[in-house]
Amino acid sequence: MDFAPEAPWWTDPTAGTFPSFVHGLATALLLGALPLSRRSRFALLGAHLASTLGLEATLGTPDPRDALALLLGTTLAFATGGTGRKHGERRGAGSRGTSLVLGVPAVLCSAALTVGSYEGLGADCALYSGEGHCEAFKRAASPVYMDYATLRNAIEVRGPRPLDRIGQLYAFGDHLFVGERQQGVHVIDNTDPAAPVNVAFVRIPGNTEIAIRGRHLYADSYVDLVTLDIGDPHAVRLVDRQVDVFPWDASQSIPYDIGFESAPDPNLGVVVTYDEL
Repeated sequence: MDFAPEAPWWTDPTAGTFPSFVHGLATALLLGALPLSRRSRFALLGAHLASTLGLEATLGTPDPRDALALLLGTTLAFATGGTGRKHGERRGAGSRGTSLVLGVPAVLCSAALTVGSYEGLGADCALYSGEGHCEAFKRAASPVYMDYATLRNAIEVRGPRPLDRIGQLYAFGDHLFVGERQQGVHVIDNTDPAAPVNVAFVRIPGNTEIAIRGRHLYADSYVDLVTLDIGDPHAVRLVDRQVDVFPWDASQSIPYDIGFESAPDPNLGVVVTYDEL
């Protein structure tokens, strides 16, 4: 079977090194077009390389290949003669000064774009590879809240439903209590272990952990701790709620690849889901 040859990594648009290569090339050509002396162009190119690598080291994901791609782009601009014109001899000092005023911000902007165009600046990474490269960025969304009054009146015993996203499991007499993450607890009649019967579902929004002591089941419900009397597993009832026991966490019910454009407000309630933008 024949395979098409792979593009070199420094020219592969899907690789994180590609923006570094392009910006190195573009910045060198830009400085070559300005009426500057060769010394000034070299100084600005050095500043560009230093600022780009500094931003990458502090705000991005350091990678020697990005540095090499940046150098290759800059070298290519020199090789094509794009930076070889001698403007300084035919221009006045005022013209050179104006060019320096334009060149310095251009270099700094290019350095920021080089880093921000692949990861770090203005984009939040959701998944990193083993080599430290970003494989998936977060999707922008806005939070959807459940106010505290609704949360504290949301616990109810419902009819049985299929198990999903199973969490912790506790045995209590002939019954099993099976947690479903973020949703609540299933009550299973296990009198015949060969044929367990799903008898009820206790809705507990934001539940991630359960524990049983005596005839009571303890469960978190976002920021609160609730206590349920399970002495009769067929008639579970709420007996106590301690409010604001646990830290408020806007990401508790949110997938890892979702990022909020603005910080969620704990005064509005708990974040239960999101609307993708």
